[in-house]
Amino acid sequence: YLHVVLYMAERAWSHAMEKRQVADGPNARQRMHLIGRLRKAVKWANLFAQLCSVKGDSRTSLEAE
Repeated sequence: YLHVVLYMAERAWSHAMEKRQVADGPNARQRMHLIGRLRKAVKWANLFAQLCSVKGDSRTSLEAE
């Protein structure tokens, strides 16, 4: 199940990067959406690191950080 959390973090981050690549630059609404997606990516990444420290070995935990 660690892959699901990892994929969710990657998905949120890539979605934010896609929104950032708008040709004329993001407007205020798009910028707030982008920031929200980045916050969600951080949330998922922190959860992934916590799960790896609990369920994984020391090497996995270190790589997740």
